[in-house]
Amino acid sequence: MLSTSELNCFVTVAHSGSFARAATELGISQPALSKSISKLERGLAVRLFERSARGVTPTVFGEALLKRATASLAELRAASREIEILRGGEGGFVTVGAAPAVTADFVPDLIKSMAKSKLTSRMRVIEGLAEDLVEGVRSGTLDFAITTATGLGGSDDLLIRHLYEDDFVVCCGVEHRFSRSSKLTAQDLASALWVLAPPHGILRKEFERRFRNEGIEPPSAMVETGSVTLSKLLVMEHGFLSMLPRELLSFEERKGYVHILPSSWLEWRRQVSLITRRGRVATNSARLVLDLVMTKADLRV
Repeated sequence: MLSTSELNCFVTVAHSGSFARAATELGISQPALSKSISKLERGLAVRLFERSARGVTPTVFGEALLKRATASLAELRAASREIEILRGGEGGFVTVGAAPAVTADFVPDLIKSMAKSKLTSRMRVIEGLAEDLVEGVRSGTLDFAITTATGLGGSDDLLIRHLYEDDFVVCCGVEHRFSRSSKLTAQDLASALWVLAPPHGILRKEFERRFRNEGIEPPSAMVETGSVTLSKLLVMEHGFLSMLPRELLSFEERKGYVHILPSSWLEWRRQVSLITRRGRVATNSARLVLDLVMTKADLRV
């Protein structure tokens, strides 16, 4: 029988890569931690860590246990929060993963609705790229994620519900020379300064694919960031181009700070989805927030 304390020790060592660091984090002695891991290895009859001068890394058996142990501990924490709520304590945390554009647009509106509805739930927002958020949902560290679900069709362990659509457009500052052009070629755009999403994200891959479809090598980004705020600042004040959701540019466009460029071949409509893990029992707090998410999404369609 695996104990919670042993699993917690194991996960902490695996994540820290060091018995010394893990012992400090757990607030126990290193010999006590080593004893706990040894007991776990004896019980499973396998070796869980490879030890070297640079630290420890999970073996193939350790990797298999790490995935399940992380999810199990997350479920236990969720159960503890749920019991606290049922006993009349303060509302528990709901941990939400969100894509950068969602954090800048949909999430603030969601939080405003939470405040108005007087929910006692508290929200922890983790911003990240789709691949990282999906892994968070799978591991149980996130209650749910709001991001693009491109490439996730047929994932048996995930439940994907369409929320709304984002239209990505190419933008520049009103003082940029391109703002006075009625027609721009792919070569013109490739020669400009760009601030773009990180290279392993879905948006960046789609951006590069469309340039290649035009027979042009995609431009290199001088700046790579998931920050919408930084991207808009570089566009408005420093001569950069970027590809951002039109919804997030409505204020700047209305005030005359940014210009949407004529580049229909590069525009992209992205589906934003709610991603949860099949079989996971949502806490009462998470269910209430999920209901609000669906309500807010319905108003946008």
